[in-house]
Amino acid sequence: MKQISSIIIIFIHLIFIKTYSSEISIPFGSNILPNGKFSKNEWTDADSCLLGDSIKFCLKLDEEFVYLALKFLQEKHTGIDLYLADSETNLKNLHISSALGERNFKDNKWEKFVWGENIFCMGNSIGSVFADGKMTYLDPDGFEFQIDKTMFKRKTWFLRIHLKRPEYIFPISTENNNIENWFWINLEKAIE
Repeated sequence: MKQISSIIIIFIHLIFIKTYSSEISIPFGSNILPNGKFSKNEWTDADSCLLGDSIKFCLKLDEEFVYLALKFLQEKHTGIDLYLADSETNLKNLHISSALGERNFKDNKWEKFVWGENIFCMGNSIGSVFADGKMTYLDPDGFEFQIDKTMFKRKTWFLRIHLKRPEYIFPISTENNNIENWFWINLEKAIE
């Protein structure tokens, strides 16, 4: 039974990779305000697909930036690690929770996060309020990223998504330090 479910998961993953990465072109679109609020027409010019039944993945770009979003359709998450790479040796981790962070993979290990000084990325942090002796989070509708296209020299980017609280990893059964089985996008296939 475990083998059958593993085969089904691999099949679904391959369909996603084939469809999203090589056949669907990334549309050119207008810029966004990465605040996690998903304004009415902000993502209508993006390409999108469902990751499972609880997250809508959106993607578009313009001359300077790649815009990426994960909109919550059901349960909300309070953090994300977005792993990006353009090769097996050039990996970056963009983090959003109550703070924005960025780190690189160097000498076969992740460096420490640099907090609040993101060079290549903007995104919406999770606000929180401490009142009546307890912490309350200001839930966004999802996570929105504005990523500088100069972050990588190559035009093919590999991606891995790790949503937190509750945990959700896409593609499943992937490691954050190995791009094998991550999904990929090709910025040269963008359409106007």
